[in-house]
Amino acid sequence: MNGCYRHSVDNKGRLFMPAKLREALGDVYYAARGLDNCVAVYSAEVWKELESKVNGLPLSRARHMQRMFFGLAQQCEPDAQGRISIPQKLRDYAFIDKEAVVVGVSDRVEIWSAKRWDELESNTMTAENLAAAMDELGI
Repeated sequence: MNGCYRHSVDNKGRLFMPAKLREALGDVYYAARGLDNCVAVYSAEVWKELESKVNGLPLSRARHMQRMFFGLAQQCEPDAQGRISIPQKLRDYAFIDKEAVVVGVSDRVEIWSAKRWDELESNTMTAENLAAAMDELGI
């Protein structure tokens, strides 16, 4: 999945999921806390893999991850207009208010507060950082 899209969030917490990303995610997908205070959205297939990995850990190691990750997660199905409902707790976690940025990030979609995305883009997504990452990968 790839691409970056800016959309407004309505007063019911619904956000338009771009058709290209909906297609890649499938009919049912899962929204959960993501790294760096975004909302991560996974296809059902990737979600099952994550569940299996976490549930394969001893409970003493998995319990915090299970609570943090699965506790606020929600199954999503887009409505007829292609919108998904993002629960208030996930919106609060990601600081999402009126405007959000939806980003395809390989095997998942990330939903960001537009303000935080703009800050991230200007502070860390620099040509120098890209060159360093490509160098590390040998590209």
